[in-house]
Amino acid sequence: MPVNVLGGDHAGQTGVSILPRKMSHYALFKIIPSTEEIAIICPFMDALEQKILSAFDRAGSRTVSLADLGEPAAMSRTVAHLIERGWLRAAGKPGTYARTEDGRLALAGPRDVTIYSRPGCHLCEEAKKQIAPLLAEFGARLTEINIDEDAELRARYDHDVPVIFLGARKAAKHRVDVAQFRRQLRDAAVK
Repeated sequence: MPVNVLGGDHAGQTGVSILPRKMSHYALFKIIPSTEEIAIICPFMDALEQKILSAFDRAGSRTVSLADLGEPAAMSRTVAHLIERGWLRAAGKPGTYARTEDGRLALAGPRDVTIYSRPGCHLCEEAKKQIAPLLAEFGARLTEINIDEDAELRARYDHDVPVIFLGARKAAKHRVDVAQFRRQLRDAAVK
């Protein structure tokens, strides 16, 4: 039975319902994941999306022009999709974009560790000391992000630092359970 999708990235499209007939529209919204949940559940992206997001990894590239990415007409649809997902945002000049932190995390490998911290945070320093031997043991890569340098990250994590991500998933906040973090790193190799 065809169903009209009511919201989200696929609004107005039709598809086949896999829901029981008596399920309410409210229940449907509870089942369909948000864009953020999809990013965590399905970290895969097509090659063009990956190429665009990876362009920001070049030394000093905080913004990238659409023209720098290739044929602007061909890129514009994919860029619009990345903006919709929250992985890119328009920068100051027209046709110029900046990758969001969520966009950086979308590229993170299973053993890429990100710690959101701020200067003078004693819990952050403690967490880094605790995870350092585990990073070496498992060959994990650490990226430290100062939340005070980004208004969006400061608003998101202001009272929660340190926040530690393993790949694109939150692994710890405030304090690290070392045994649990070791299991998460070990399991990241299996996936």
